[in-house]
Amino acid sequence: MPNLIFKVKNYRNVDVVETIVDYIRSSVYIEAYGSRGCFPIPERSVSECVRDAFYAVKNAYYKADGQLVQHIIVGFGDVDVTESQVCMVADAISDYYFFKGYQNFWGSHWGSENNGLYRHIHMVLNTVNGRTGERFLATNDNMGELKTFLMGVFPGVCWTYGTDESFFYRK
Repeated sequence: MPNLIFKVKNYRNVDVVETIVDYIRSSVYIEAYGSRGCFPIPERSVSECVRDAFYAVKNAYYKADGQLVQHIIVGFGDVDVTESQVCMVADAISDYYFFKGYQNFWGSHWGSENNGLYRHIHMVLNTVNGRTGERFLATNDNMGELKTFLMGVFPGVCWTYGTDESFFYRK
């Protein structure tokens, strides 16, 4: 059963954007990646470009503090999905948040340390909305809205959601 996991807490350190983007891209399990609202600049790393795009919005609203990103993991459990199906889900979620005003970066992975066959997506959202300046917080309402959206786009798939504390922290 596909599961939406909103990782909470511990995303407050100044280098979190670059570190998590590098984690997503440098994984041995990476298949594909993409973003909305973050543009590649020649001779600069992807993580620098995402960081600069996120901070341009944060600084415009004077909100370069607190939880700096929302990390979402979309796990497919034992559902048999292809790379292109995973990328379709990632693109749909990426578009969903971008059209709500949130920049994002995602990567699809095949496997993990515990399960070499586990397909999943890592997505990182800027917690400051580029249109309104409001902060994104994982709530039952917005997690449920994403689930409802995904059920409409991918009918017949039973999605679950929840939060989990992040282990991610680096000084």
